[in-house]
Amino acid sequence: MKIKSLLLGIALLLGSAAGYGQLTPKYYSLSGTITSPDGTPFTGTLSIELARPTAVNLCSNPPSIVAQSLAIYKVQNGVIVNGSQASFLSNACMTPSIPYYVQMFNTSNARVYVDNWYFPFLNVTSIDVGTLSDVGFASN
Repeated sequence: MKIKSLLLGIALLLGSAAGYGQLTPKYYSLSGTITSPDGTPFTGTLSIELARPTAVNLCSNPPSIVAQSLAIYKVQNGVIVNGSQASFLSNACMTPSIPYYVQMFNTSNARVYVDNWYFPFLNVTSIDVGTLSDVGFASN
């Protein structure tokens, strides 16, 4: 019970300081075109998961646990199949603010890309993965 009270206290303190206590959790779908290093549309798979087992969602009321789960998407000609149905919580809502661990595999199942992505609190509903830079930050 002490831990739950401590987590709630931290969440309320951080939420109030950052204004998150008044925000609803921000979830994003995935869109855009993924290109290979040579500029051609990528075909293969994209896997995304939290970089650690759990985090706390400070944007929910009351704060809730976000569990690590692996999401795998097919990518065909640069387009994420069913990316519009994805639902990734903004890292700005999480404590600790941990990244999403991202890997891409080509059609031979060889890993061709690995990175950490952060989704800040944006006024959009979908993250255009084609605009993510090498360090994995989303932008407007």
